[in-house]
Parts: sequence; C-alpha cells; structure tokens
Amino acid sequence: MIGDGSVRINGIGTLEGAVEGQLSFLANSKYRRQLVNSNASRSSSAKPTATPPHGHASSRPTPILYFARVTAFFHPPPRIVPGVHPSAVVEAGSVVSATSCVGPLAYVGRNAVIGERCVIGKPRVDRRSGDRR
Repeated sequence: MIGDGSVRINGIGTLEGAVEGQLSFLANSKYRRQLVNSNASRSSSAKPTATPPHGHASSRPTPILYFARVTAFFHPPPRIVPGVHPSAVVEAGSVVSATSCVGPLAYVGRNAVIGERCVIGKPRVDRRSGDRR
C-alpha cells in the first residue's frame, strides 16, 4: 500500500471520471496516463507502477476481481420481495414457496411447484436495500 491507509472511500469510478472519495482501478498499463491525471482518492492495480496525484494506491494480484468485489459492495443487487403479485395467475393445485416471488402478470400452471427463492416473471424489488452510497 502506498499512502494513507485511512483514506475514506465512498464509491468507485473510472480513472478519467473518478472524483475525490472514489476508488479507481488500473487493470491495463496502457491506461497509466489516465491514472496519473485521475482525481480518485485511491487507485488499485496489479503493480503500483505509477504514482497517482493523490499518492494513495494499493496493488492487488487480480485488480479485475477486486473491482468486481468492490462494485458489489457499493452497488449490491436489490432485495427481491417474496410473494405473489395481485395481477399474477396461480392455477389451482399449485404450490409457491413463501420465499419465492411471482411477479406482475406472471402465470403459474396447474399443480406446479415453485421451490425456495425462485423468481417467476419480473421480480418485485426493495430498492431501499440496494445502493450503499
């Protein structure tokens, strides 16, 4: 790690578009020039071969994997709301697990069994549980 390890990160950004408080990634050395001009508060790369203007960097053996993990942290998928939407049709004899979601205008045929955590049709989501920014 280069620089201050206590720098707070509140999001991610591209090398060119990142602003203060964001983490950027250098996965390909041909973008090194963008790193040198980046406004990101911290950068991550396979090898810290260029010092960004902010002076805070870290190296990761697989920056793309690290980028994917950090992206999932700051932008987790929305939570799917279980239940059957009022406009959905569930035929007689069907069983829908309490943890599954049957979305608007979806159709579940006669005697079908919908198991745990299944999504039929477009899911209803709880957007409040998503973005951590």
